Amino acid sequence: MLHHVPSPALQDKLLREVWRVLKPGGAFVGCDSLQSTFMRVLHLGDTYVPIHPDTFAARLEDAGFNVIELEKGAGAFRFFAMKPIA
Repeated sequence: MLHHVPSPALQDKLLREVWRVLKPGGAFVGCDSLQSTFMRVLHLGDTYVPIHPDTFAARLEDAGFNVIELEKGAGAFRFFAMKPIA
């Protein structure tokens, strides 16, 4: 749940770290909730920095990943990205 990382800059740092430790050809797969009033209420008193799926593929690519799939559903999105083989 990347939305628990306290800022977009730290989220991007985390993406770069995942890329760094992943073997070439390795997959990075995940999902996160979409922004909603329910999610805001659920996270009152907690860290909540929503991930915007419309810009997330570019953020993954900026970290070095090849984005294979990013799919937005009703309340969440999922992604599948790979670290290129040298």
